[in-house]
Amino acid sequence: PRMIRNDSQRDVITGLSRPQAIAFTHKGQMLVTECNTNKVTLREKDGGDVLLELDTPLAYPSGVAVDDDDNIYVTDKNSGVTKFDPQGTLLRSTHSRSGYAPGEFRKALGIVVVNEKVYVCDGPNHRIEVFDRHTLNFLETFGSRGDGPGAFNVPFDITADSAGNLYVADHFNHRIQVFNSNHEPVRCIGSEGD
Repeated sequence: PRMIRNDSQRDVITGLSRPQAIAFTHKGQMLVTECNTNKVTLREKDGGDVLLELDTPLAYPSGVAVDDDDNIYVTDKNSGVTKFDPQGTLLRSTHSRSGYAPGEFRKALGIVVVNEKVYVCDGPNHRIEVFDRHTLNFLETFGSRGDGPGAFNVPFDITADSAGNLYVADHFNHRIQVFNSNHEPVRCIGSEGD
């Protein structure tokens, strides 16, 4: 990758192949998933120099997050969730098989780490899967297909605020759903056409 200037005089990073997700470490370094090359790279905060490339057989990495210790969590087509230490060493994986049962994924998408839990959007199964951040053991799931409070139509991405509330991009319901730390729906932001 290299930095170039485009016509509007903004810096542009070249050499990325279908970047899918971005997260920042506590040092301000940028993590980027690239689904075409199956890479996850750690870069300087300006996006330029690659500091580290995770060396693992990921398949279409789609989501990336970090915990309070800067451990890296990646969602992909094959493993569900894979955890790396800050130096990029593989620690563990959910090795989730494709399926419909709790703890299985049809497609792991967005991911966030909140306190001791890892939350993962399982888009086609219309739910959020929850794992222990240390062991990646499955804990629980919440949500189902629908358009009412707490239901999803392809949850695509997830993040959290400082109070531990979860914000889920409910893709085909055209809204953001907010959940409290007990996974209870609190409110919706937006609707189709807003």
